[in-house]
Amino acid sequence: KHVTIPDNVTTIKENAFGGYGSLLQITIPSSVNEIGPNAFYGCQSLKQVTILSKPTKIESQMFFKCESLTEIEIPSSVAFIDSYAFCGCKSLNTIIIPSSVTEIGRNAFYGCSSLTNLSLHDNLTRIGQKCFYGCRNLNKVLIPSFLAEIEASSFCLCSSLEEIIIQSSIGVKIGDEAFKGCKALKKIEIPDNVEEIGQCSFKDCVNLEEIRMNPYKTKIQNDSFNDCCSLKHFIFDENINILKKYNHKQIGSINKITLPSKTTIIESSSFQNFSTLKEINIPSTVTEIGSNSFNGCSSLIEIIISSSVRS
Repeated sequence: KHVTIPDNVTTIKENAFGGYGSLLQITIPSSVNEIGPNAFYGCQSLKQVTILSKPTKIESQMFFKCESLTEIEIPSSVAFIDSYAFCGCKSLNTIIIPSSVTEIGRNAFYGCSSLTNLSLHDNLTRIGQKCFYGCRNLNKVLIPSFLAEIEASSFCLCSSLEEIIIQSSIGVKIGDEAFKGCKALKKIEIPDNVEEIGQCSFKDCVNLEEIRMNPYKTKIQNDSFNDCCSLKHFIFDENINILKKYNHKQIGSINKITLPSKTTIIESSSFQNFSTLKEINIPSTVTEIGSNSFNGCSSLIEIIISSSVRS
């Protein structure tokens, strides 16, 4: 059934079409200035929604479990997508989020398992907890410039996620379990402005092989990379000149280290007792290696030191 709301209607009240199982299409006219929470809750046959009005908010649970909805274009007037707005819309494969949206509430797209295309604009400042939890066909995420926190479990169990680009220009925290169970992820670059990686943030990313970051600027929890059984290669951020001791055990059983090409000094005890380390490159820019730098590296087979090293 296709419903066209009359042009003189200004409000669609809370739960107005809730559970209306035969609703297939609906057109919301420009006269509507308010759409209440749960307005289309559980409309399991709803496939197409056309919003001609200019709401400022997609209310909580507005399209909760609209399981046949495949795509929707959110009006450019919307600034806030509230919690559970599209939760359980398992057929939703495309969502166009306009640049007007500054905040997305928790669980907003939880379980949208068909979602493949997602564009997050730079005006977005908050993504709530479990926002894209279980979006198992999502393959790429670009974190916007002014997002201060990737909240807990935001992209947990996005099992097809292959690429994460963090381009934020402000201090960022990666919340607990933010990318837990992202099994397709093979490498990740953590920029300097990421201040903290939470508990189990990348737990069970079983195919994660490589990580690039600055361990002196980003705080890591002991379990941030738990059960990342393929993680073997650690690349230091290219802007580091002086290497010093850090807690390498927090990152896992790394066996290969790539140092920055600008490295000049490896301070005393930098890699001491790094028992899983097998391979490390010492760039020709290094002029000094401190005492005990590789003491206790029981798996290290070979190390080539350039003639540039003076002490």
